[in-house]
Amino acid sequence: MKQKFRQLALGITLTILLIGLIACQSNSSVKKTRVRAAHSNWVEENFQTEIVNIGLEKLGYQIEKPKEIDYPAIYLSVTR
Repeated sequence: MKQKFRQLALGITLTILLIGLIACQSNSSVKKTRVRAAHSNWVEENFQTEIVNIGLEKLGYQIEKPKEIDYPAIYLSVTR
């Protein structure tokens, strides 16, 4: 009975490790998604936009130059 339990535990552990390795594989051949941020002309928003862009770039997104636009256009672009 103990041996069956050990075999079952070993099988489950190996299965979990295999699934984890498959999930963590790098997909460097995948085409990167391009993202363009938008902000108004306030300095604080420009700073926040740059921080978010750094995070997105580290996640693998290709960041384009941010656009400076007015609030109504920003809201419309987010809703689409």
